[in-house]
Amino acid sequence: MIDGSLKSILDDKKIKKALIKNSVEKLKGNKRLYIFSDHSDNRKPYSKKLENLGKVRDLNGNITNGYTTLGSIILDENKKELTLSNISVQSNKEPNFITKKELKDYENNKIKDTKRVKEIEKLIEDNNYQNDIAYFFY
Repeated sequence: MIDGSLKSILDDKKIKKALIKNSVEKLKGNKRLYIFSDHSDNRKPYSKKLENLGKVRDLNGNITNGYTTLGSIILDENKKELTLSNISVQSNKEPNFITKKELKDYENNKIKDTKRVKEIEKLIEDNNYQNDIAYFFY
């Protein structure tokens, strides 16, 4: 609803887990599978107030508002069939996002903000962080 009272009942984490579980069950007997993954930027140049609205590049290389998605499909060589195995929407504004520079600074003990150091330690310990190199969600 326009007044914001209608909230989405879709849980992206549950959907992701269900897709992965379905893929494993469906394809577990195969000897050879091909996995294709694609990071894509979903541009939202006119959006101002979306949840954790991040920054991505537009087709001209300029920075604009948006999200990064990761989609993966699996090709079953025997059946010549595709299976959607993952779809994730990520944002560099998420609380568990660590920039490449920040991760390097953390590894070299160069972050002075002790609160942020503890946050990064916890994210790494839980193996639940994302950055601009790769995405980790277990």
